[in-house]
Amino acid sequence: MVPDHAAPAADPRRDALLAAFNAVAPAANETAAIVAGPIAYAEAGATEARVAAVLARGDSAMLIVTPVPFVAGQQAVASLSLTGNPADLVAGLATRDINGDHRDDVAVFLRREYELDGYLPVQRFALLYTLQTAPERSMTPLIRAEQQLLGVRDEAALTAAVAGLNAYEPPAEGMSPVRFIARLRYATPAQFRAAVAPAGLRLCTDLPDRTGVRRKRCTTYPAARLADAMITGRIRHDLGEFAVELVDDVRELTNPSCQRANQEVHCGANVGGPAGTDWSVVGEGAAMRIAEISPWAESS
Repeated sequence: MVPDHAAPAADPRRDALLAAFNAVAPAANETAAIVAGPIAYAEAGATEARVAAVLARGDSAMLIVTPVPFVAGQQAVASLSLTGNPADLVAGLATRDINGDHRDDVAVFLRREYELDGYLPVQRFALLYTLQTAPERSMTPLIRAEQQLLGVRDEAALTAAVAGLNAYEPPAEGMSPVRFIARLRYATPAQFRAAVAPAGLRLCTDLPDRTGVRRKRCTTYPAARLADAMITGRIRHDLGEFAVELVDDVRELTNPSCQRANQEVHCGANVGGPAGTDWSVVGEGAAMRIAEISPWAESS
């Protein structure tokens, strides 16, 4: 007799992922669950089929890329920093060449934007990762792409936006101040002048003086006084640039945070230590403009 409801066929990809998860993070009393995926993943030079998925155990979640069938030691893992139940937070994932190296990278989509207590949300609906194979296999966060793609929350939006990475993007309705700042360095002089606040741009230094005490000094420039050479020289340098990947020895800007102060939004990011860049913007949406750029450093 054939049962009315046959059991669904087993998916060996799911078994492989659960095996990888349990091998990396064994636990005696908790069962791992797949909350996104598995989806096919193309790794350059790999002969085995590979998949990517997000697995969770309790409130902990990991992004895993693994061969199918599972091969011990061949998985790549990233722990996801989430607050709450991963099944409620993770909306899905997709693979794309995000960093331009002709290899698949992974986007994990969230149902709500990333929030940090005491700071403004930064519209981070997509966590982006690239594969590293040395010194060990892991999935490394793509910082620069994340900042330029703030607000992207699904596969269709990711496809549309990836082609415009590392290019200027004028202010637009709903744009995050960080996304605006992250793309300003790619503006032409004319585009940059158009993006300056009506009251002008404060160019500041917040650096130690001869006594080692930090001292902030600012000069305000109307947009018309910002010469092309100043924009492509000092201003582009002082704007800073986000690191491509999160690595141990970060020499460029890491993830920023923003706070509102009266009519301005102040944002800042550091360079993996006691130095970094602060920015201030005024207005919202298409009226958003840059008001201040201020590199800073502590005394050594």
